[in-house]
Amino acid sequence: MESEIHQTLKPLTEKQFPVLVHAHLEQLRGHAESLARWMSKTALTTSYALPGNQRLASQLANEIAQGRPPHGVWVDVAKAKVSGIAAALTKMFPTINGNRFVGPQTHQTGVCFQFCIQINQLLLRVGMSPGAEVGYGAPGGLNPFRLFPDADQQVPENIEFEDVNHFLHSVVLRTWAGCAGEVPPAHA
Repeated sequence: MESEIHQTLKPLTEKQFPVLVHAHLEQLRGHAESLARWMSKTALTTSYALPGNQRLASQLANEIAQGRPPHGVWVDVAKAKVSGIAAALTKMFPTINGNRFVGPQTHQTGVCFQFCIQINQLLLRVGMSPGAEVGYGAPGGLNPFRLFPDADQQVPENIEFEDVNHFLHSVVLRTWAGCAGEVPPAHA
């Protein structure tokens, strides 16, 4: 799997981002399932290397071992303005709960996480948020390219985020009033 992903991403991970970025991103459609599986595996592996309570559920490993991405994951792709190498794993999402913005919270319904990596200017995110509608809340209506499971029909015109941190915080979950995972009392 690693060599396939390396070959797939190579044009997008060079020091100089390709001029024809939209054409390269369009080509990722044919590799969307493999990328979703690889990103999920990388998120799971990273979670086991971190201290604290960031470990992702082992049920993800079972699905990955069966040769498919875990059910319910989604993958986004974008570009960073500044080149760098970074990774971020979190179980917290900015959340709109029952039409009210409640700030970042841990969504407690099943396995919920997002894992972002930046390789030079390429930004990739895999996430899982059962029962929540995934939306975006970046300034200026900036949206990444949704690659998996249902790819956007077109690559958005502007997919350039400042960096991996802005990309990470661009996701907003819409949950229902009373959804498990309300804002902890310290944030209320």
